[in-house]
Amino acid sequence: MPTAAPSRATRRTLPEAGASAAARFLQNQRQSGRTAAGCFKTGQISAAVQASFEHSVPRSDGDSAMNSFPPNSQMALPVAHMPQVYAEPRTPAFGIGDVISILMRHRRTVVVTALIFATIAAVYAFGRERNYVAMSRILINPRGLQVVDREITPTSETNDGGIAMVESQMRVMTSNDVLAKVVAREHLGEDREFVGGGGALSAITGFLGSLAGGGRSIQPDIKALYNLQEAVRAQRPKRSYIVELNVKTKDGAKSARLANAIADVYINSEADAQSGLAGRASEMLTGRLDELRRQLSAAEEAVETYKFENNIVTSTGSLINEQELSQANQLLTQASNQTATALSKLEQVRRIKNTGDMSQPLPEAITSQTITRLRDRYGAAVQRREALSAQLLPSHPRMQAAKAEIDSARRQIVGELNRIAAATEADYERARAHEDKVRARIETLKSGTHRTNDAMVRLRELQRDADAKRAVYEAFLVRARELSEQRQVDTTAARIVSRAIVPMRPDGPGSILIVLLGLFAGAGVGTMLAFGREALSTRISSPEQISQISNLPLLASIPIYPTHSSDEGLPEFVADDPLSPTALAIGDLLENLRPYGPGGDVKTVLVTSPGLNHGKTTVAFNLALAAARRGEKVLLVDGDATRRTLSALRVDDPEIGFFDVVNGRARLQDALVLDPGGLVMILPAGRTSGFDWSSSLTADKIKNAVMRRLPDVSLIVIDGPIGGRSDALAPFSESADASCLVIRSGEVDEATLKRSAENLRARPGKRNGSVFVVDAAE
Repeated sequence: MPTAAPSRATRRTLPEAGASAAARFLQNQRQSGRTAAGCFKTGQISAAVQASFEHSVPRSDGDSAMNSFPPNSQMALPVAHMPQVYAEPRTPAFGIGDVISILMRHRRTVVVTALIFATIAAVYAFGRERNYVAMSRILINPRGLQVVDREITPTSETNDGGIAMVESQMRVMTSNDVLAKVVAREHLGEDREFVGGGGALSAITGFLGSLAGGGRSIQPDIKALYNLQEAVRAQRPKRSYIVELNVKTKDGAKSARLANAIADVYINSEADAQSGLAGRASEMLTGRLDELRRQLSAAEEAVETYKFENNIVTSTGSLINEQELSQANQLLTQASNQTATALSKLEQVRRIKNTGDMSQPLPEAITSQTITRLRDRYGAAVQRREALSAQLLPSHPRMQAAKAEIDSARRQIVGELNRIAAATEADYERARAHEDKVRARIETLKSGTHRTNDAMVRLRELQRDADAKRAVYEAFLVRARELSEQRQVDTTAARIVSRAIVPMRPDGPGSILIVLLGLFAGAGVGTMLAFGREALSTRISSPEQISQISNLPLLASIPIYPTHSSDEGLPEFVADDPLSPTALAIGDLLENLRPYGPGGDVKTVLVTSPGLNHGKTTVAFNLALAAARRGEKVLLVDGDATRRTLSALRVDDPEIGFFDVVNGRARLQDALVLDPGGLVMILPAGRTSGFDWSSSLTADKIKNAVMRRLPDVSLIVIDGPIGGRSDALAPFSESADASCLVIRSGEVDEATLKRSAENLRARPGKRNGSVFVVDAAE
């Protein structure tokens, strides 16, 4: 975890005079000009300030060591020595850079696994036997070929039923019966591919098979049938009734020939199956016809016998009794009408006779020519009397003669009416007698009909039985004739729509593709193994692990990106791109090491690491470079006597250096070297031959030889030895104000990290922390 920032009370303990002088210096320099970064170059500083800086170092050994800092070194001075807030370290999230870092650490596992898979794939690809697949297409129509109204097998009317029918036919195509016929037709029992050749592998396989089978040998045709079943595959594309029949063999021509043979055999087998099924059904129906015919004859004979015994006679489909009764009812209706007509006429005649009024109109039923003539005569006589009565008295002879004529006409009319009444009454009596006779006949017929109806109940039962047997017999007879004719007609619903042709290229992916797939698969497996090893590894790979194991606060997380600088040596992240994540993380580290800024309590910083290849020298160099770019005077010391990376990469052939100064064999000002960038002074490692490590390298000697001789240098960065050795690290950690332990992701285990952290924590009162370094992608 990062070290907490100082409190405001601590910040107020800074000397007010120093702060005021720094403020006045800032105000004066703002009037003369300022750089974009807020710092001032040495050439812009007044002569008084320059002289004060140079005369601040004691001159006990001649020229001051500060004279080694060139006046035009383009170094910058700080703007103001104000306290700074403790910055949070930038911890990069897990991303592509972490993935690449893990793969780089386990690259051997990834490469070896990929090569093993590629080798296995190459052996398989170039040593396998290539097969050729030929395909024939067969259309199966679920509705079938409708030759007659009723087929031997009903057709499917639904989509699901049609698909089920096609799926069933696919099983028929690859059934043992169909394939056995193909084996016999194509003589596959003699084909070495289907029954096995004479090679060593076939011999071994046959021997093992004989052992597994108890010494029993398999017939060639049976073995060919098994192998053909494995070589044949039938499938149906979606939303289609077409079946694709695939055959795979080592010879393209053979594959095409077998695919067409299976299709032909299937079509012929279906036709034979339909014909055989129709023939068997026809034979079964014909065998039943004789029995049905005898049953029908017996039923019809029982019907006729019963009719004769019960005097049941039919004509035109109905009983004679019923026909006579219907006719008698019609006659009764006619007789009743005639009787009613005669009675009506008789009553009219009687009513006219009783009234005696000859002047009223007569009904049409009793009107005749005689009555009409008599009535006309009667009317004329009455008119004459009426005419004479106006002139003559009733006793007049002419009146008497008119009256006599009227009486004579009335008598004649009455006499005619009596005759008509007698005739009408006779007609009425005859009509009534005829009606009675018809009614008597109907009653006789009704009694006979009741007896016949009782007998008809049983007769209808016999008739229904005879009708049912007749219907069954006729249906069997018709169906037997249809099936007999269907045997000669091919009604199969399958046909070949595409015959197989010889394939141009073998089946399956190419050899190169298989090798590439094996390589990619191996790379994938290797990647998973790399991540698995990373997960199971005890090496440190995250800032959280560093904080938990070392109990050191995390000062910064620095992503190291590949550099494209043309200069050889250490990468200058701060100079190349000040706004890069690496440069910003270096800035965080500088601020976290010195929360009070350049004028605080931290002047000397020790940079160490648990082992090799952690980026210790790179962090130390960029830390010094970051402080120098802020305008500070910075000294970078190479205290690593074992590797001397800083001296080798930034100084050309250093003859003397740090260890010579500490041992008193050289002066400090003679050993200082200006970095090629012109911002940082470097104190190389120097010579270690004849160096007394136990007595010469102590914290006091380091302070007296370097730190105390450079009081105005704001920051001294020591690229120290590896922190795993406490005896080599102790003088440096005791002499430094702060220490940072640089740990690269995946480069150190828990035990080494814990031992190095304990060596730093053994010096209380120091500002110690850790720096997490992770390799990041561009």
